[in-house]
Amino acid sequence: PGGRGGEIPRSRAGQGARRRGQNPLAGLTGQEQRVLGEVARGKTDKEVAVALGLTAKTARNYLDRIFAKLNVHTRTEAALLYAQFGGGDTAAER
Repeated sequence: PGGRGGEIPRSRAGQGARRRGQNPLAGLTGQEQRVLGEVARGKTDKEVAVALGLTAKTARNYLDRIFAKLNVHTRTEAALLYAQFGGGDTAAER
């Protein structure tokens, strides 16, 4: 009902903000941006926690909030938005 058969839906990551010409990362706190930056560099929750002086659970909680704010479901989607809108060349920053 209402679907498009077997088509896979395209990602809507950050779509609302992009349509309005805004940076979707602007709605993140500074700490959320730091967490996302570490994730974009390929770090695990535990590695993010160590880098930022957090517990792994706190790092995961931040990541859950980041996913909700950016309307993404995976670390890869979040990292792509970070690279596109705020993180620059994450590989060069390692």
